[in-house]
Amino acid sequence: MAVGKGTCWDPFYTETMHAHFTEHPPLGMILESLFYRAFGDPFWVEKLYSLCVLLGTIAGMRLCWREISGIGGRKLESFLWAAVVPWILITLWPWMYRNNMLENTLLLFCMWSVACIMRAESLSAKQALPWYAGAVAALCAAFLSKGPFSLFPLAAPAIVSLVRDRRISLRSLGACAGLTVATAAVLFALTLYDPIGANL
Repeated sequence: MAVGKGTCWDPFYTETMHAHFTEHPPLGMILESLFYRAFGDPFWVEKLYSLCVLLGTIAGMRLCWREISGIGGRKLESFLWAAVVPWILITLWPWMYRNNMLENTLLLFCMWSVACIMRAESLSAKQALPWYAGAVAALCAAFLSKGPFSLFPLAAPAIVSLVRDRRISLRSLGACAGLTVATAAVLFALTLYDPIGANL
């Protein structure tokens, strides 16, 4: 895309293989192509994109950790490193970020979706609406990056309720249902735009 071949929703791979790439939704490739448009094509652009995705994911982890520390006591808030360091030390993740795997972008959006849900679950219903809207936006972005693998955060309200209250509340079940309906509605609306519908 950065060199003018293919379009956002009809990516081009090679003349002989995947001239019309439909193997998975292309949002991750679209975002990376913006980096190439901005910085040209030196070798470090891909690494810069991967670093930005990594830092964005850690920022999402920080918001999740802040909500967890609200459940377990504020003393936990200074121990963010206890979540980040083991995650980085797992052999698979450094390899994935070095090789700029598509799952990195998927994780970024899923992490922010869960972070928004966790924040929403600690607020009143009215205050929670913008956070649920953010969760739906992040879920849709995750879906448009990798497909249905991204939909597991839909269960997050029930899991948060179970951990915080030792039971699954009606509100959390309603949030699960509402997030599912809202995400499905947004994705369906996007498919009505022909270039996106053809790729999904």
